[in-house]
Amino acid sequence: MDQVPLELPVSIEPFVKGLLTKANSIIIYWEDIAYVRPASNPTYHQKRIEADLLVLKQNLEKWALQMQKQA
Repeated sequence: MDQVPLELPVSIEPFVKGLLTKANSIIIYWEDIAYVRPASNPTYHQKRIEADLLVLKQNLEKWALQMQKQA
């Protein structure tokens, strides 16, 4: 997955700071508190939070499967 752009929800992407992959995990470092604050997130919509997090979960699962296939 080196040099592959991540498919993140547009409203989460600005808050992502890094990605760490290990043999049995994928970790995304992001400012989740800034994401849920209207003052720091101009695209904040309370009703979209659950949908955004579900997309993030689906992407993490997809990336994990891709990593399993590459191993």
